[in-house]
Amino acid sequence: MSAIQAPSALQISRIDFRHSSTNPNSDPYPCRLYCTAIPPHGSVSAISTEANTPLEPAAEEENNGRPKPDVLFTHGAGSQLDNPSLDAFAEGLAGTHTVLCFEDQGSVQRRAATFKSLLDAFPSVTAFGGRSKGSVAAVEASLNSNVKKLILFSSPLSYKGSSDSGRDMLQLPQDLLQLQQDVEVLFIGGDRDELCLFEDLAEIRKRMKARSWWIQIEGADHGIKFEMEKRRSVCEFVGKIAGKWLSGDVSAFRKSEKTADVLVGWDESGKEFKSTLFED
Repeated sequence: MSAIQAPSALQISRIDFRHSSTNPNSDPYPCRLYCTAIPPHGSVSAISTEANTPLEPAAEEENNGRPKPDVLFTHGAGSQLDNPSLDAFAEGLAGTHTVLCFEDQGSVQRRAATFKSLLDAFPSVTAFGGRSKGSVAAVEASLNSNVKKLILFSSPLSYKGSSDSGRDMLQLPQDLLQLQQDVEVLFIGGDRDELCLFEDLAEIRKRMKARSWWIQIEGADHGIKFEMEKRRSVCEFVGKIAGKWLSGDVSAFRKSEKTADVLVGWDESGKEFKSTLFED
């Protein structure tokens, strides 16, 4: 087995604002931009820290002093931007890519429309992502876009519910099979995730035309319910691995034409996390 080390820590800045959708019936969406002091991609002349600033879509890309985002990411059902797992993951990813997270409590279809609205406002974006229900919206939004990279955290592939609020998550397997060969997908999840069983994920990955990778978090369920410090540590570390993957660095993964797996777990003391590569 081979171990990898986390990249050195960087100071991550957060910038809160609101995105004014092109839908006149929709309120502005809370957004949070994660970036380094000197953004790894794009340019910035000055960073505004004014929170909750309403902006028209056409103005968001021009002369506002904000870094240009590389990744659009959203939360799971009933969650929000201040979710500890989402916040830590975005911090880890922001060490190499500027991340724009948005909050939307609507349906999968409405969230997919928000992805597209933000992509129109920020054409610098090259990747979509989301956690749980947010990952379903990310896949749907990507189907008719030029985005070719997806980061899917705790995707509900094994969801079998029938409630109105959850029925739209049943489309995920079909949407994944529609992704074309030029799309790359990073799955992230726990080995105890009851909504994403290993056998269901393995089967859909075999059937997908898109190439996929897999980061498995040892001992984690769908909500990554470790004690808070552990949860933040492992989600931030996984975000750093995702950042390397987005940059085209797959050295953390087992080499294979269609699969690559990383096991993120704990040392013998149960205090320090580690990453171990699966062997062929």
